Amino acid sequence: MFFFVFACAHGVNSFLTNVGKVSVGRLRPHFIPSCFDKFDYTDFCIDPNRWISNYTCIGESSTVLKEKDGAYDIRQSFPSGHASTAFCGLMFLALYIHKVWRYRNIGLFAYVLEMNCFAFAAYISITRVTDHRHHPTDVLSGAILGSVIAIIAFRYMIKSFKQSILSQFGDEQRNEA
Repeated sequence: MFFFVFACAHGVNSFLTNVGKVSVGRLRPHFIPSCFDKFDYTDFCIDPNRWISNYTCIGESSTVLKEKDGAYDIRQSFPSGHASTAFCGLMFLALYIHKVWRYRNIGLFAYVLEMNCFAFAAYISITRVTDHRHHPTDVLSGAILGSVIAIIAFRYMIKSFKQSILSQFGDEQRNEA
């Protein structure tokens, strides 16, 4: 049951993340340095109310941007797929550890594992900003998306698990009577 619900949560998370990326099409933070190696910012600031829609990449990495995948990837900043996947998977695992392992006599070990799950997800997300692959709001939205999906999926798993246990317990009660 755990792996099935986890796989479904991951699938929903990936789908919603990709829909967001295609729908929004936000440029990555490294777009201008990748597209224009030697440029003057005043060229872009002549009229601050003008939208630049016609441009030609001339930088050293412009060949990468002109390729099909490069041009597609440069507009997929929002939301962060790494952040949403990390938070979906690791928050689901942290919730599982919290709910299932709290009945075992292992002391603070479960809480340490939970905090490590959150810390690792946060680390993955922060590196996306420091590597200039995403804006902070991209990462934050990906983290929120992944966390919400993990919580919904986990609540569904616990609810169906409780119902199956109660139905088994009820069947045993009827068989004994």
